Parts: sequence; structure tokens; C-alpha cells
Amino acid sequence: MIDMELIKNSRFHELNVYFEALDGDNLTKQDRLMLQVAMVQRGGGLLLSNCADRDQSTLLEKATRFQLELHSDLQYGDDEAAYSEILMDKFHYAKYAIAEYFFNNYTVLDRHEMIDKLFEINRKERFFEVLHEKPNSYLQPDLCYSIILSSLLGQFYVMLEDLDNAVSSIMNAAYFYGASIERNTLPSDERIKKFIHDDINKRTQKANEVRWQGHVEQQRRKYLELDKQRQKDLGKKQSIKDVAMWIYNNRNEFEVEYETIRDHLSKARKDIFTNA
Repeated sequence: MIDMELIKNSRFHELNVYFEALDGDNLTKQDRLMLQVAMVQRGGGLLLSNCADRDQSTLLEKATRFQLELHSDLQYGDDEAAYSEILMDKFHYAKYAIAEYFFNNYTVLDRHEMIDKLFEINRKERFFEVLHEKPNSYLQPDLCYSIILSSLLGQFYVMLEDLDNAVSSIMNAAYFYGASIERNTLPSDERIKKFIHDDINKRTQKANEVRWQGHVEQQRRKYLELDKQRQKDLGKKQSIKDVAMWIYNNRNEFEVEYETIRDHLSKARKDIFTNA
């Protein structure tokens, strides 16, 4: 389907022209991931707009935004241009290493294992150690790497249509970039790893994922339908709490938190189906 020899031997501009000519509907998930990885390795940014639906395109735009902002901040904080060239070089090699490792290992490692392994690569390569030589008022080496890592993981998981991991990665990127401009609250390497493994508090994350995907009305109508069916089957009316617990245990294919189901069902019983 795709010309691997062309991908391996082409320059950035040639790849971009080739990618834009592809019919996204005929590409497999692995094809899409392969093309995105190839573009990242050649220093490119967002691509394959013709290979993603509306929701995926939105997530891709958000995933790349933090990379671009970080790139600008690295240059902005270097008033004397003392190490910008070195930093941009390290920026590229960090992205290359992440892309290559992800493509070779995504089928055998889950997201948390992938993050652990990629942190090990960063500790070995010390991609942004130059920031310790002339301290930047905004950024720390581990924080820079965490922003890039989370941003790229978001892109790659979108290409694999794994939106749960894509959204989680983008939320991580947003958190780390927010921390980068707080100056006095920069997280340590250990705090970063703990934060990733906690997934920004599971309850908040799952609730946000439901809202992010624009499914509030759909979820509430679904829960109301299950509510009516449950009470019909039992021949009696049950409390919101009892029905929500039953849905949580028996009809929860998206692993939504119990509190979120309960809140949606409560509003659905009041005929409130949107947040507007």
C-alpha cells in the first residue's frame, strides 16, 4: 500500500507531498503510525490531515501544540543565543528516539511500560542536559523531555485509534507544559513519573474523556434507556444510586467511573441531556 523505499530515502518535502496524495481511507492503523513516525524522524510536525476523522484531527492538533510551544520557549529563554543551536539539535534527536522506540515496541508494551523505557533512554542520552549548564528561567531538562514525550505519544496513539491513551497523553502534555511556565513549581523526575502513573486522577480523567469526545448527551440517553429497562425487568423503581451501580458493574464497556454514571443518570432523569 505505501512505498517504504520512498519513505526511507526521501527528504522532508518529498515525504510531505507523498503523504498528502495518499487516500487515508485505504490506510491501515499501522500504515498511519508508520507515516507519522517517519515524518517526526525527519523533523516534521502535524501531517496526515487526510487520514483522520474530525475527532482525530482535533486531538492531533492539540497533541502537536505543546511541542510547538516548547520549541518557541526554548528559543525565547535563550536571550544570548548561547545554546539555541545545540538545543534544537537535541530537540530533534529526542523526538527521533521516542518515535523509533515507540514504533518498534508499541505492540508489546502498554503506555506505562513505554514511558518507563523512554525515561531510561532520556537518562542515558541526557537530551536536554545543556539546560543545566546555563539555567533557563522557565525550563528543566526532565520537564522538556516530558512535554515532548507526552505530545508524541498522543500523536501516535491517535494514529492507532487508541483514543483513551491519546487523551491521557495529551492531558499529561498539558499538565507538564503548564508546569513549565509556573517557574517556581517545576516537578521533579520522580513526581513526573508518579503523576503519569496516577493518570491525573482516574475519576477526573474518565469524566473528562466522556466530555472531550462530545458524548455527554449520548451517554445520558443511554443510561436513561438502561434505567428504564432495568426497572421494567425488576418490576419496581430503583434509586439512582442502585441503577448507577448496576450500570457500572454490568454495562460499563468504556470503564466510566461510578460517580460519573450516577451524575449523568441523575441529570437524565430530569431531562437534562447536555451541559449547555
